[in-house]
Amino acid sequence: MIKHTSHIYFISLMTLVYGAAVLPLSFELPALSLMGNAFHLSNANIKSAITLFWAMFTLGQFISAFYLPRLSINKMTTLIVTTFIGCFILNAMTHSGYIFFLLRTVEGACCGSLLLLGRYSMANMYGSNEKQYLTQFASLSSMLTALSVLVPILSSLMIDYLHWRLIYFFITSMGVTILYFKKDVFLFQQPKLTNFKEDFMVVLGDNFLMCKSFLGGFSRSIIINFNTNLALFLLNYKHWSSLRYALLVLFFSLISILSRLFLTWLRNIFGYELFNHILMMILLCASLLFLNQTLLQHDMIYFLAGAMVTMSSSLLSTLYSATTQFRLAKQRQAMSLAIMGVLQNSALVLGTFLSIFLPSHSLFYLVELIVFSCLILFVVDWFANMSDKQYQSFTTN
Repeated sequence: MIKHTSHIYFISLMTLVYGAAVLPLSFELPALSLMGNAFHLSNANIKSAITLFWAMFTLGQFISAFYLPRLSINKMTTLIVTTFIGCFILNAMTHSGYIFFLLRTVEGACCGSLLLLGRYSMANMYGSNEKQYLTQFASLSSMLTALSVLVPILSSLMIDYLHWRLIYFFITSMGVTILYFKKDVFLFQQPKLTNFKEDFMVVLGDNFLMCKSFLGGFSRSIIINFNTNLALFLLNYKHWSSLRYALLVLFFSLISILSRLFLTWLRNIFGYELFNHILMMILLCASLLFLNQTLLQHDMIYFLAGAMVTMSSSLLSTLYSATTQFRLAKQRQAMSLAIMGVLQNSALVLGTFLSIFLPSHSLFYLVELIVFSCLILFVVDWFANMSDKQYQSFTTN
């Protein structure tokens, strides 16, 4: 069983694990143009590297779930974290674009493995109590968002006053800290070997769970596509400084944190389905503001519309992820959690792949992509809710 620790201590460590898993690319955002020059990569190459990372992130979860019941937890976590540390150290030293892509492949797999282990730890600690699980998951999400507030500021300060490659050493320090405290985070019972078919059908046999898992990843891809394309546009074509862009991301993050404080209250007022549709409408309207060339001459439009896009898409991702993770947390099956993660990240990879060939000199095509994404969100969400209602009606009768 997991060693008894205070909730604050455990959630703080889980924030570090989740942060190391999902935030490395966020550290790089203010340095995208510098990375392109250093590794001799075009904007399309940089977006391809991001898609490759998330593809391997997906595969890493599946591989970890396969070996988790078969290998010693201590050896497995040590291997994953030390590989994570080594890759980012090498990233700080290489000048080759080919090596950069190779490292991105391994880093993605390591980060996906970290996320799977973190999810399994959360499931073992809180999966038996819905209220406690949702409370602690909300705390984890808030702390992770707070950590993301610091990311652009730290990386931009390193870029402006030191050197952009120091970003990778900071990411490495997160891995070293996880390695030091791993017994307090990853100390849980080794899962038993289970039937693959049953594990797959837990997710794939439930239309509601499958669709919500897809939506959790796809809504995250909107955030990634928006931040990546906006960064390339502002840094390369509007000639913003990295610190100026970091302040913009800081504003987005603060809005996201504040909106999460009212998430439960707003969902109770509007209801689950209506609230999701309201968030989709906000996302759609915010993206359309970027079509007005007159507004784009004023910096305020990037703060206003960007905050609306970030807030709505991050809240949608939180709602979908909380719904799917709790349903699977009660079963405590590593492979089922991994399959959910594979679905989420396959959707994320699909979303980021659509962004690879978007021109970076204009936001028009980004708006088209967000509008198309909103349509997918609405259709899949509607199908999931209809399937769940039919299932509930069937079981009741």
